[in-house]
Amino acid sequence: MNYLEVANVNYQRDGHTLLDNVSFAVGRGEFWAVAGSDISGKTLLLKTCAGLVNLNRGTVKIKGKEISTFSYDELQQLKMKTGFVFQDAVLLSNLTIRDNITLPLRYHTKLDAVEINKQSDKHLKLLNIFAYANERPAGLPLEVRLLTNLARALIAEPELLLLDQLFDTLSIDNVQKVVGILGEFKSNQGLTCLYTTKLVNLLSSFIEQPLVDNIILMESGRIVEQGRCEVVREKLIKKLL
Repeated sequence: MNYLEVANVNYQRDGHTLLDNVSFAVGRGEFWAVAGSDISGKTLLLKTCAGLVNLNRGTVKIKGKEISTFSYDELQQLKMKTGFVFQDAVLLSNLTIRDNITLPLRYHTKLDAVEINKQSDKHLKLLNIFAYANERPAGLPLEVRLLTNLARALIAEPELLLLDQLFDTLSIDNVQKVVGILGEFKSNQGLTCLYTTKLVNLLSSFIEQPLVDNIILMESGRIVEQGRCEVVREKLIKKLL
């Protein structure tokens, strides 16, 4: 069974079609790249997969069940099992980096303070942001805030991870580090992931690693190409050349 199925999705706002008959299916443990320009609809597609968009037409299913039919409890479970790293690194400004990371555990689990601190230490060290643990987000570099956002997503052990242009913003060293970490989550826990990126970044070296299985190319809210990483990437190279 596919983990995520998007079928014939259409979304309009103010008379403009922003998602146009979008369909694809993602198997459990697969990593998909969604590439396009800033107005291609790729970020809106991520929000749609997270159940954050009221569609005009079409369906989004998680493990075979349509999100629009979820009960309140099922929606809460979906939120817990879906990690979302926003492009602008959304964090609570009045909380420290550590407290931002532990939010999912404090509100959605029965873990005690000792175990929560243990888990926060683990993820702070994993993403090399332990030095910022007791600082607040304001004034910190964007990379630190993005890695904090990622740590908060991973600490809840999500089944689905949605990354909005994370790799476009991180330094090469941090890209390599995060790719390695996500590769372990994919192998060991069957993590499913969709991430957005700009077209040019499909030509970078990390895309060639085993992490990425499939690529979707979007233009003006439509999918213009989708398929295995190496196939779509080769077509893109020929088109750009």
